[in-house]
Amino acid sequence: MNKRGFFHRLSGACQQKKGEWFVKRATKKLELDTVQQNQLTQFVEQFQQDREVIEKARYDTRREIMAFLFEGQYEDQPGQEKTDRDKAKTAVHDSLMSIVKTADGVMDNFSDFIHSLNPQQRQKLHNYINKHRLHRCCLH
Repeated sequence: MNKRGFFHRLSGACQQKKGEWFVKRATKKLELDTVQQNQLTQFVEQFQQDREVIEKARYDTRREIMAFLFEGQYEDQPGQEKTDRDKAKTAVHDSLMSIVKTADGVMDNFSDFIHSLNPQQRQKLHNYINKHRLHRCCLH
């Protein structure tokens, strides 16, 4: 936990600074030209917007599910329990479909950026990602 508290890293301004830092670092490490840097900037900005949408949807879905499952729980109405379960399941499935659609867009944008790189830049990026995964203890 840092001086600013646990939730500081979740603020929008902090995420924007992190995105700017990432673009600067990647531009330097991969020796990106202006067109590539602009593509990366667009990708990062779109990724951050999508992330915010997913986080908000996740919060809203969780709240909706909890309302379905717990608010009507004590009422003695036949079939109410089944209806609430179905509503909760529908909310979860809708949320998952939203995430899938967003992930497709993220992958398309990242693929466009990758295809703009020359072979040496792709190799540098590949090596950097693998090195980062090892530092994060993510070996799969």
